[in-house]
Amino acid sequence: MKSLLLLIPVCALFLGKSLMGQTIGVRLLALDENANIDERYLKAQDGYELLTFSSRQASQLIDTYVDEGKMLLYEKTPSEKETPSYRVADKITLPAGAKNILILALGGGDENAYLAIDDNFLDANYNTWMVINTASKPVSIQVGKVEKPLIIEVNCSKIYKVDAAAGAGTAVLAQAKWKGEMKTFYSTYWAIREGERPIVIFVEKENRIVVKKISDKLPDK
Repeated sequence: MKSLLLLIPVCALFLGKSLMGQTIGVRLLALDENANIDERYLKAQDGYELLTFSSRQASQLIDTYVDEGKMLLYEKTPSEKETPSYRVADKITLPAGAKNILILALGGGDENAYLAIDDNFLDANYNTWMVINTASKPVSIQVGKVEKPLIIEVNCSKIYKVDAAAGAGTAVLAQAKWKGEMKTFYSTYWAIREGERPIVIFVEKENRIVVKKISDKLPDK
């Protein structure tokens, strides 16, 4: 299968050369369990590590090398030697200043598409929600009645700091514009749990936007 990396605009500045030759923590997540993702490897400290994308939970952190602000994905090449050989298959531009990156595999068709997101995983809390919009139009999300709505542009992510106590619950409302009018497409009530933060992903399916919510277990502090 021929692999093509789609260059997706991300709402972030790019890393400069200051990170060249250094490592960065990476986690992996698939948008859909049926996403078509080619076999890829990251260059880790102990060699090349096969990437495993789950659609239900982000992976554990993997330390990988950064090359001039880009993360390199490798594919295994045929070799008659006992030691496998690898070559660069994809290059993903990373957001500036990020200590940890979440790579969201969008998949679909015969192409590999990835969205690189500032994960902020090690500093995250139960009330710092990660909101990602993969739909074709901006989306507004409002958590609670007092909070201001947060606008997420196309192929962008933001951290939404929610003013609610752990163990409580809160209303969640999502809207998008259709035919010039803002319309509600999602309204529900979510529990807030200590030690977890929601990853909220807006996904477009058959001309409608659906919400994918993942409970992201936070590291012990």
